[in-house]
Amino acid sequence: MPTQALTEIITKALTDEAFRKHLLENPEKAIESYDLAENEAKMLRNLKPEAFEALETDVEERQSKSGLGMGLGSLISGRDLASGDISNLINVLMNKYG
Repeated sequence: MPTQALTEIITKALTDEAFRKHLLENPEKAIESYDLAENEAKMLRNLKPEAFEALETDVEERQSKSGLGMGLGSLISGRDLASGDISNLINVLMNKYG
């Protein structure tokens, strides 16, 4: 299960384009204030821009199927976090980039 810090970083990167750009361009600086496990930090350093594009599509498809239709905005409200979707998305990232 991802740490709270990793969940916060991924959620912020999905909903804040400026932070996402900073994370992709300078991951060490972007994550320096977070308490991450080494495997989480490694995954974040290895991320590619297309990872977020795929995640955005996945979140939107899941919400469309569930009838929520709220897009990435529900991440901010915690709906995906509560349902475990964000953990599933992070696991996909860990498997691909970790």
